[in-house]
Amino acid sequence: MPAPAPQPQPMPMQPMSAPPAPGSSKMGMGLSVVAVILAVLALIMSLVIPGPAGVQGTAGATGATGATGATGATGATGPQGPQGPVGPTGATGPQGPPGPGSIMAYSERVGTVAMAGCTNYLSVTITVPSAGNVTLVSSMHVWIEHTNGITDGWVFMTRTTAVDCGISFADPTSALNEVSGAAPTDGTINMAGALTNMYPVLAAGTYTYYLNSDMYSGQSAGDTIVNGSVIATFFPG
Repeated sequence: MPAPAPQPQPMPMQPMSAPPAPGSSKMGMGLSVVAVILAVLALIMSLVIPGPAGVQGTAGATGATGATGATGATGATGPQGPQGPVGPTGATGPQGPPGPGSIMAYSERVGTVAMAGCTNYLSVTITVPSAGNVTLVSSMHVWIEHTNGITDGWVFMTRTTAVDCGISFADPTSALNEVSGAAPTDGTINMAGALTNMYPVLAAGTYTYYLNSDMYSGQSAGDTIVNGSVIATFFPG
């Protein structure tokens, strides 16, 4: 009869370690909490306090200029600004050519001429570019030989011929002067006068006007023209 199989032996029981003392367990938990707090503070400080700036790198080369883009639409006109101060006056420019204004001519004479009938003393000539009017301003100075009891009458005028001394006492184109017969005899009485009249011109051209004089009463050898003048002014019409 076979021998019986050996039976398994029971494991020996390990001795149980004593539980940790209450004070050491609390100290371990406190250290763990402090470690966690310090880790959180370290994380916060790393986010709040920046680290040292890094070394700036070398700037890269400037890239090529790109193609010009299309011009945009014109914007609305802005409001007008205030007027600026007046600038200094510029230099005077060159004088322009004469305009179509008045044209003048002048003639004068100094010298004695006896008045014997209708006497021409001087003339003035003016050239005009168009139709218009010629205004004549004339003057004459004479010496009149006067005898008491005789009225001396003399006249001067501007005319278009040298032999026209026709007058009318109502004619505004001639200047009439008299020495009364009641005046005492005088070999030389100074007299003078001025006259303005106007002649129309119908076309461009050259025109001559004459300063004439005449003794219409009391003529004598001592009646003399001394000086005279005529200004002719053209006004286009």
